[in-house]
Amino acid sequence: MPPEPRRLFGGATVATSVDAPRDMLVLGTGPSRAVAAGPGRRPDASAPRGRAALLRAEGLGVEVDGLPALDGLDLELAEGTTTLLLGREGAGRGCALRAIMGLVPLRAGRIDLAGLDLTGLAPAARARAGLAWIPADGGVFGGLSVAQNLRLGPGRRRSRGRRDRLVADFPELAEYWHRPAALLGRGQRQLLGLARAAEGMPRLYLIDAPAPELGGALARLQAAGTTIVMSAEGCGPVRAAPPGTRAALIEAGRCLWCGPAATLLQSPALMQHLRPAGTEETG
Repeated sequence: MPPEPRRLFGGATVATSVDAPRDMLVLGTGPSRAVAAGPGRRPDASAPRGRAALLRAEGLGVEVDGLPALDGLDLELAEGTTTLLLGREGAGRGCALRAIMGLVPLRAGRIDLAGLDLTGLAPAARARAGLAWIPADGGVFGGLSVAQNLRLGPGRRRSRGRRDRLVADFPELAEYWHRPAALLGRGQRQLLGLARAAEGMPRLYLIDAPAPELGGALARLQAAGTTIVMSAEGCGPVRAAPPGTRAALIEAGRCLWCGPAATLLQSPALMQHLRPAGTEETG
């Protein structure tokens, strides 16, 4: 018997398999391209074949304190996929997310969301266009409770059954409903920020340094076909990534390599770029 679809996150439906553990998320694994950069050639950062590109970032340049943080970064995010932005500390992972959200000024480049040029738009306009920014600390108000923070979300005018829907979509928050956000841990605050953003049903989530507490909510979002890009450090996130996850290896403000995370795992030379500089591969 085929799995019965269930409804979540603003009405999207997802079929859950009775054979798969609840914590396991299986994404689509259609054909994709993974081309490492060689001398005189740029890596192919385009979306996988068969999937439309939701976001295109071309030649992004950002300076921080007069030094290049992004130096010609190219990136394409396909609709319905999850992409990890990987690299060592200072590689430009977080800066790339902030540039897409408009939180840092571009000195070069263009950003396009489903045909809409975002390049000159303010962060608030990008949010209205469908981007959701979830910083490492969640970006929530510490003096307000979980419930009060959620009432400030983009879906605050849709009040009928709102709490029941939020608790159903984010059951992890139920026990903290009346607790001040300042008393939550970092991961709980980030989960609250994710829940608040989800109220607006964005087209693309930009998540900086996702905490382990986001695991269940991210799996549900991914299963609902949501497009997600996250910055992550080290080899652990690649090893823990569910099938179908894509990866973009960032170094010195550029995309060094882009392709399936599973392919990255099979390349010791590429994985070495995720280890602290000066360390040897230990397997």
